[in-house]
Amino acid sequence: MLRSRLAGSTLARIYQAAVSAAFVGMLAVVAAFGIESWPFSSYPMYSVPMRLSQVVVWRFAFELDDGEVALWKPDFPYIARDLEGVVERSRGRPDGAATLEIAARAVLADLARERPPESLSRIRKVLVLRRTVRWAGNERRLVPENRILASFPVEALR
Repeated sequence: MLRSRLAGSTLARIYQAAVSAAFVGMLAVVAAFGIESWPFSSYPMYSVPMRLSQVVVWRFAFELDDGEVALWKPDFPYIARDLEGVVERSRGRPDGAATLEIAARAVLADLARERPPESLSRIRKVLVLRRTVRWAGNERRLVPENRILASFPVEALR
């Protein structure tokens, strides 16, 4: 009886040691070779790597009286994130432009709350931009590209 109990605990210890050694060995291989593979990857589960051409950011911007375009930096980032949903809902609908105009009015109202009136006098238009990036291989850097989806004169929004 005692002998079988010792044999069982010895086998359990050997099994535990083998599993631990295998786990430590896999971690050592991952660390030595830089392999990104489950379960040793820092990459979030159920996500898909995106190509640079797939990354699109929708932004509000302001065209100033000197022709310069200034991107709007909201205090709350969810406002800029929600713009993508507004754009998607407005596509192909007869009231799509009106939906974007309401969003542009909200941005202008938010800006008027946080800035002095004289700084708003330089703004001529509120723009909705589709911003992408491309790799400029010869320059070895990322280059942002903006496409204007909609443009609203400030006089029409007030």
